[in-house]
Amino acid sequence: RGSVLLVRATVYEWEREESGESALGGIADKVKTETPLIGLLTKLLSPQGVKGQLTYQEFSRAIYDNVPTSFHIACENTEKRFGEMAGIRGCLYCLWVACFGAGILTDKEMSQACQKLRQNGDLAYFIELFEFQRDEGVKVQEKLREKPPAATQEDKIAAAVANLTEIMGGAEGLGAETEGDLFEIVRGAFPSSEEGVRRIVASQFKSS
Repeated sequence: RGSVLLVRATVYEWEREESGESALGGIADKVKTETPLIGLLTKLLSPQGVKGQLTYQEFSRAIYDNVPTSFHIACENTEKRFGEMAGIRGCLYCLWVACFGAGILTDKEMSQACQKLRQNGDLAYFIELFEFQRDEGVKVQEKLREKPPAATQEDKIAAAVANLTEIMGGAEGLGAETEGDLFEIVRGAFPSSEEGVRRIVASQFKSS
């Protein structure tokens, strides 16, 4: 008897939260229909059944439980090059802010918070600050009865790259050896969009 290959595809909840039909549902269907004789386990991740906004701790646990070793190695590399806050805790903060701040805060507000975290180092303070700013932003939108376009997955990936760039000291200080590490870190939060992550990371290095 031939062995059956089981493919485990993790699709995070924040990857699915886009306007209109979920693009990732289509990806899963395509894998099911175009990959013969392969069992597909699609894990729609929502830690402890929580959907929507995750806390920093919930988000971090979700990433820790699912990323490959290459993610951790990349975070170790960036910490060695750019300092403690460019390590795994700071990188997770940058990803968390991008995933749950895009569409509510401006790109500038998010990247500036990451820049200040690098300088200040008080992660607990910036976690609370982001949650406050995000909640206030939602209240303003509700008060004005405005519903801005939902942040797309590409918006979130671009924000993640920008945030990480700031926590590493800015685009000018990024060497070519960091491109692969930045790709691995961002891909950890957006595993279903590998090519999109690769393209956006590459564009950051071309422009820097």
